[in-house]
Amino acid sequence: MGPLIGGGNAILLLLTFMALGGAILIAFITARRQKPNITRAFLGGAAILAIAYCGGVIAASAASTEKIVAPGDTKWFCGFYLDCHLGMSVERTENVTALPDARGPVKTAGSFYVLTLRLHNSARNPKVDMLLYLPDVRVVDVRGHEYTRSAAGETALAGSARPEPLGTETRVTHQPVDATVVFDLPVNIQQPRLKVSEGWVVDRVIELGLIDDENSIFHKRTLFALDESADPTALGEAR
Repeated sequence: MGPLIGGGNAILLLLTFMALGGAILIAFITARRQKPNITRAFLGGAAILAIAYCGGVIAASAASTEKIVAPGDTKWFCGFYLDCHLGMSVERTENVTALPDARGPVKTAGSFYVLTLRLHNSARNPKVDMLLYLPDVRVVDVRGHEYTRSAAGETALAGSARPEPLGTETRVTHQPVDATVVFDLPVNIQQPRLKVSEGWVVDRVIELGLIDDENSIFHKRTLFALDESADPTALGEAR
């Protein structure tokens, strides 16, 4: 990622909005005082600044490249905050055609991908917990098709010996927290990778306008590679 990630892009956005707000305020005051030349100068400056900033967002996104996080490695979520202390890694991938359930195996015409995710907290203060809020977790194939989580698959595994399904809100202490997500994918899926985003609606809207932020408009994403090795006995032993 670029050098702005982790807070610099947020500061730049804040300074840009402050400059735009100041220029517009001065233009309004000078217009009331009937000083059209000064008004036009400040409105023109505000327009140039806005265009330059939008150009920076688009240029950074156009120059971005897709990044892949290897299994076991950690991706850190920064957003527009001044730190990047909330992390996630894919610790295990299981690829099976059926899941154990009290009422009988839950089967699929495709393949269940059962992922064990690990959440990390790297904050220096041991009393500071991180919050994974409203995670949007999807699998993306080589053609860009996206697949959402399998509710039936996660229900079948709920209450088993494995970690609980990833919820809408997870508090992450300094002790790593494991969670499970399940996907029902086609047998012939090519290069499945995991795409994860999180945060409040306000967060996501603001991030659209950050320069060189993963979630800014048109920016390429950082995806998790999935280990596709099948382990057909593991799920039966998990109960």
